[in-house]
Amino acid sequence: MISICIEGVAQTHQISNYQVYFGITKKDLKDYIGLRKFTENKNDYLLLVDPENLDTKIALKKECKALKTGFAEIEKNFATTVYFRSLKESKDNAKNLQDAGITHSLPEEAGINLSIDLCPSTHPLNSKIFTTLINTFKNIEHPIPLAIAISGKWINEHPIDLK
Repeated sequence: MISICIEGVAQTHQISNYQVYFGITKKDLKDYIGLRKFTENKNDYLLLVDPENLDTKIALKKECKALKTGFAEIEKNFATTVYFRSLKESKDNAKNLQDAGITHSLPEEAGINLSIDLCPSTHPLNSKIFTTLINTFKNIEHPIPLAIAISGKWINEHPIDLK
């Protein structure tokens, strides 16, 4: 179950049949890469990524046309895109303990980009980094793009930090 807060009102969405899905998918005359599929409130959805700029969207499956499925087929068709270049860089850096994965954004993109991985730790979350970022860059960029990776183990060990 996923809880989403929209304009101050918490809503609960029942998601089921969540699966990894790889497919070339056409939506609104554009080719996307399908990454996941799931059901919500009896409707089937796809999580799509634009391979050129990494924008993601959730689309009703019935509004999409699946062209081909399978990761190898997708890689063959989109090997030179930002998506696959980023995957390659991530694999190349995967052996590193620090700075593994994607370490930079698209070159023409302006602004601040920060990703944080909250791996299992015995230490509580230090929220100072977030308040410092907000206060430092409030006149430059608002909101501040921030991606946080959180594992289920971290969530279980730090329930107070999620309040």
